[in-house]
Amino acid sequence: MRRYHFILLCTFLLMLAVNHTSAQSKVAEVKQSSLTGLALPGGSKQDKRFLSITAAKSVLEMVSKKAGTTIKTTEVLSLLPVAANNFNMQLLKNNLQQSGWNVTDVAGEPQYLWLQQNGKHVLLYLSNDKQQTNLYFGEVSNAPVTMQPTYGNTQQPTQTEQQQQPIQQEQTTQPANTGYHFTSTNFDDGWTSVEQSDWVEVSKPGIKILIHYPNQAVDAYNTDKSQSDNNAWNTLVAQRYSNISNLFDRGIQDYQSITFFTADAINAQGKLVHVVLYKKKYDTGVGRYMEIVTDDKQTFEREFGNNYINRSDWSYMDQIKSWDKLANMQWRNKFAIAPTDLLGKWGANNYASLTYYYVSSGGYAGATATSTSDEFTFLSGNSYQSDHAGASGVVGNQQFSRQAYKGNSTVTDWTISLTNRFQNQSETYNSYFEAVKGGRLLIITDRLGTTLTLAKTH
Repeated sequence: MRRYHFILLCTFLLMLAVNHTSAQSKVAEVKQSSLTGLALPGGSKQDKRFLSITAAKSVLEMVSKKAGTTIKTTEVLSLLPVAANNFNMQLLKNNLQQSGWNVTDVAGEPQYLWLQQNGKHVLLYLSNDKQQTNLYFGEVSNAPVTMQPTYGNTQQPTQTEQQQQPIQQEQTTQPANTGYHFTSTNFDDGWTSVEQSDWVEVSKPGIKILIHYPNQAVDAYNTDKSQSDNNAWNTLVAQRYSNISNLFDRGIQDYQSITFFTADAINAQGKLVHVVLYKKKYDTGVGRYMEIVTDDKQTFEREFGNNYINRSDWSYMDQIKSWDKLANMQWRNKFAIAPTDLLGKWGANNYASLTYYYVSSGGYAGATATSTSDEFTFLSGNSYQSDHAGASGVVGNQQFSRQAYKGNSTVTDWTISLTNRFQNQSETYNSYFEAVKGGRLLIITDRLGTTLTLAKTH
């Protein structure tokens, strides 16, 4: 985040420079890059002002210094916005390669590229926003020490290990035999969900989404996002494909971080497919890894968009929001409820605490905590019992509460109605099952919008 703000500051300084009318003589239209010879689209300008060059050099040095080299010559170019000329990173790569440059991605930095030609090494930075496209070239003093063969973006050493592993055969789309009455769901918009042993497969013609079940091996908390994401890719996806190429990390570390890998690969049937691994890490902790498989990249982008996240873009929050349709596919792990499926005991426990310290001394000043327990028992004969307990307040002096109910239950596919609830009133819950490895979670939401996620305990 600190880097993002720094780049924004540098870009802001460049925008100030562009709008400074007293220095227009140092901003001129150009048809090609002086450092690379790259042909530029119409309306491109080179900015030779000191402030612009200094700010651009600072942006480039954030990567060059890690590669053990320094920027000796900087070229600052401003182009029309991408909507006006379709000048994006992929087009830029293609044009550079056609001009004889060897192009190498920078791991974890999708806005940067290393270029090499005839012993000359250049670092490139590209940023697209609604007003203009910023393109910086920096010739470096010596060859960078981190350049790797060009494949796609990121994780190539890990990828070499992946390709040595045998490919696991894909499971056919047959419902898992878990004993629950409903193992598939047909949605009104054409999607179909089918329960499998390790995931729920959501599909419609041309697109398949595997909503992977919670998995301790990949869901464990890790402060290193890159390491965590690589582990998820290797564990959930890579071992079932071969010849993985064009692997890009398009995710972001933020308040609600996003894991987002895209790649092309050969599946177990020998077919070339486009594969995406996506997870939005909600603050409530309910995010699920989703593996999206389409015939090609274009099919994926037609369904979910192509506004890939650019951490250095002014509108990166809008870019994140543009992927909400994809993020919301995880809620397709949703199955109706049959009365016989409910028989037994279902429960949930929640806990939260807050610890206080004195500002002056740093000494411990106490803590407050809240804990709740909800338990529902569904019995034969359409009857139920429920027990709700809670404790809250200063630790050591908490207040406790408990409420128990008994009554009758009425179950439809998507609702559970219970009699004799609070003040002897009936309560209807919107309800469904979420499939997990070897079982189900019961999700119920009351009329106030309070949602409980209950696991079967007996």
